[in-house]
Amino acid sequence: MSSNKYLSQYMITACKQHPEYGRSLTYTSISEGVGPAIRISAYGQDFDFRFSESPFNEKEVVDFVTDKERAQEVLSSHIMMPETRIFPKNSSISDIATSIRNAMDLGELDYPLVIKPNKESLSLGVFIIRDDTQLKESLKKCADISCSSTSILVQDYIPSDMELRVMVFEGDIAGIINKNLSDIERNRIDPAVENRWGKAALIHDRDLEDRLSEITCFLHEKYALVYGGLDIRIDSRSGDLYLLEINPAPMGYQILEYDMAGGLDLVQRITHSMLDKIINDSKRNFNISAQSTMEPDIL
Repeated sequence: MSSNKYLSQYMITACKQHPEYGRSLTYTSISEGVGPAIRISAYGQDFDFRFSESPFNEKEVVDFVTDKERAQEVLSSHIMMPETRIFPKNSSISDIATSIRNAMDLGELDYPLVIKPNKESLSLGVFIIRDDTQLKESLKKCADISCSSTSILVQDYIPSDMELRVMVFEGDIAGIINKNLSDIERNRIDPAVENRWGKAALIHDRDLEDRLSEITCFLHEKYALVYGGLDIRIDSRSGDLYLLEINPAPMGYQILEYDMAGGLDLVQRITHSMLDKIINDSKRNFNISAQSTMEPDIL
């Protein structure tokens, strides 16, 4: 595909299919520097969908989950995550490499390892390394690539036959996607490879969904994550689930629509659920506001 489609474009389709469209429900395009953006209005309230943003997660939640260092430090005591060492981005490459080698000598780390910046998306600056030469090269590339990050994470590599993207909304699992692991691995070894999932596939596994629900419900109830995509690996040695990271506004919807059987149904399920929430929340707030204006003041 030569061009990307974003969540806002799919929300337009969902609006047009809704019976309240044109009455209590409307949308307008809004100016945006990158990608299309729309504002959905319902019962006097506005909900903006911009490039890599949705109206569902509070800013504090987005800031928390997109900072991989903070998320690792807080969540790893509740959810299985890869063993991680964190280094300030301004540390010298030699000092980081020496620290990692010392940890290896103590048996605390071993190759392969994963290097990533604490604040980037789309696998930018993420590398899988397997020897000392790759270690120094990748540390330098990671520091050079990432402009917004303040630290570098060095993690255990979780061997797996699959990496999952778990789409969640209000604590419920909308879909479990088995991303093409060979394409992902190649992208993390060679950043020049286009960041695509390859031939992804939906997974329908009730036992797996029950296990994942423990993670999704926890993130929703304890950390108010309403919408997101969780990247999960299943350890091929133990079968344990490892949370790699959380994307509070996952993209790749055009991949789901065009490259995955059943993907368009998943997109429609998510967008219709979002629209239901917009309508229900705004209608409830509208009724509460109307009721409060009707109540007489009590002296």
